[in-house]
Amino acid sequence: MEKVEYQFTQVPTKLMILLDVNCRSMLFTLCQLASHYAKDGGRFFRTNADLSLESRLSQKLVIATLDTLYTHGIVEIWSAGKGKGKQANYYKLNYARFKEFESLDMDELKNPELQLPMVDYRAKGYSPSYLKKNTQNVSQEIPNDFPRISQITNNINNIENIDNEENKKNIDNKEGINNKENKRKFEVNCIMEIDNKDKAKLLFNNDEFNYIIGKLIDKGLSRDEIMDELKINNPKCYDYFNRASSQLSS
Repeated sequence: MEKVEYQFTQVPTKLMILLDVNCRSMLFTLCQLASHYAKDGGRFFRTNADLSLESRLSQKLVIATLDTLYTHGIVEIWSAGKGKGKQANYYKLNYARFKEFESLDMDELKNPELQLPMVDYRAKGYSPSYLKKNTQNVSQEIPNDFPRISQITNNINNIENIDNEENKKNIDNKEGINNKENKRKFEVNCIMEIDNKDKAKLLFNNDEFNYIIGKLIDKGLSRDEIMDELKINNPKCYDYFNRASSQLSS
């Protein structure tokens, strides 16, 4: 057999067989992202919009496939907040769960009772189960270096409203989701633990520093990792966010 000289992503092949094609696409995407961006503890950050582009799935299928994988214990999900129609989460793959499926024989995989069907996201009023977790329990699950943003579920997370153009129009006008600067500021506010939006608009108004922070967010770094990186490589940016954060808590 020819020796493979390049790096490739490992995936749980037997588990893949038990999933439908959409969940396979999402699981493969998560495996690939984890191999590149997961830090100590195996966690990484992504928005639903990112996952839609990377998995080639619609927004509705992104939510449904994530919910399916979460329901079956294949991935852990922590909500990092939402705004402007975009949900941001932290993810951690459950490799112990992978091994359970990989221990099955190929003949066992033919058993229809072992198939892992996707959740019924077309059901009226459907909302993903990972956003319904008790707030207190979620707070205990989230590692200390994670931002704790409100986990209240609203219409943005309702599958029925994703294609509602009127809702989208209202959200666009109110939040300005088509404004890339606003999107970046929202992501920065989430990762830097800012829940006072009015005050944040006054303090976090440096677009250059927001952009720098945003690039580190894209790498999947936690708040503490971002601050450590800035302290070494960009002291001015570090002082700016450190000072602004202190003013927010005062």
